[in-house]
Parts: sequence; structure tokens; C-alpha cells
Amino acid sequence: MNEKDYIDLQKYRAGEMAEAERAVFAERLKNEPELQQEANWQAETEGFLQRKAGAAELQKTFAEAGKSYFTEAKVVRKSRLRPLVWAVVVTAAAIILFLLFNPFAEADLYEKYHAPIALSLLDKSENTENARRAEAAFNAGNYAEAYELLGIYLSENLNATQAKLARGIAATQIEKYPEAEAILLEISRGKSTLREEGSWFLALLYLKIDEKEKAKNALEKIGQQSKRYAAAREILREI
Repeated sequence: MNEKDYIDLQKYRAGEMAEAERAVFAERLKNEPELQQEANWQAETEGFLQRKAGAAELQKTFAEAGKSYFTEAKVVRKSRLRPLVWAVVVTAAAIILFLLFNPFAEADLYEKYHAPIALSLLDKSENTENARRAEAAFNAGNYAEAYELLGIYLSENLNATQAKLARGIAATQIEKYPEAEAILLEISRGKSTLREEGSWFLALLYLKIDEKEKAKNALEKIGQQSKRYAAAREILREI
């Protein structure tokens, strides 16, 4: 890559290219592995920063620093470009490593990675009133109520795996940990399409109760085809 490539990549990612120019550059990204690798590295770095406290300010700093360096690069001899580029990269890497290994950071992995899922039961049950109430309570975050209503729902729908998963999540939220573990273990060991979702929420339960080795075992069961795979790999690197 030359200095123009770095400048163009900055403009492309910042949305500063005209439509025609952007289309041409997008085609280059498809066909040039080195350019694509650099774009991926920048995207991964940006994603990492967004998940850290103060990431917005850091990104602003990097963007301003990068714009300054790449603007200067237009008038600097090629022999001096590489040190300028690496100055930005090394500075970014140093700050990222500090954030990642900072002994003063106290990240709560459960809070960081737990995100509500939507429950949909109405099209799967004849008892629409109970299904509606259970669904509404869970989706509103009323987990104590949802836990009880889902228990009733499951007494009438024994094989409703989605409802079981929701009840396991609700049990985790209201600190009924033994019940949550039993439910999520059953799902993670089963053969349903929600098997890996069971492993994911089981791992989150273990993180919440500080059972990191059990969390690792659950996360290792999440395969590459799962939408949870990337997040599972992130957690494994953090614990």
C-alpha cells in the first residue's frame, strides 16, 4: 500500500468519498487482499474501542490524529511516510493494550455481554392469554413475573424450548441460580436449534456467579456457525 491508499481508506471509512469514487474503491477492497486486511484491522480496532469506557473520545483523538498525519503525508516524501503511519499505529496499539490489560479496570463481563432477547409465544400456543402475559412480562424485563408465568406456560407446553430458554434467563436475572443452571444445561445438551443459545446464556450465568472455569467450558461449545461465536471468543480472551 502507498500513501494514497491510506488516505483513500480513511476517506472511504469516514464516508467522505463521492458515490462514484466510493464504488470504485469498494471494488478494490474486494480484489486487493492487502487493502482489505488493513480495512479489517481498522474496523476491528474501532469495534474494540467502542466497547471500552471512553472509547468515543479515543476514537475522536485517533480520527483527528490520522487525518492530520495523512494530510501531511500528501506533501511529505515517501521515505518519511512509513514512520508517520507507524506512529499512529503504535500509539493506538499502546492505548488498546493498556485498556485490555489495565489492572485498575473492573469489567463486569455479565453486564457487558448480557443483552435481552425477544420472546414470541403467541403463535405457538392455544392458551393465547397466558402466552401473551408471559411474553409481555419477559419482553418488558419483568423477570420475576415472567418466571412464574413461563412456569405455567411450560406445564401446558412441555417441549417449548424457547419458553424454557426464556425461563432460564429470567431465573438468572432474579437470582434463582440452581433453577437457571438446570434449565440452561438441559437446553445446551439437547438437540434443538437453540442448543448454542443455551450454552451462551449458561456461560453468562456462570460469569454472573463467578464460575469462570464453567463459563469457559460452556463458551467452548459454541461453534463458528453460531451468531454468538465472535462474542464467545472475546469473552474467552478476557477470562
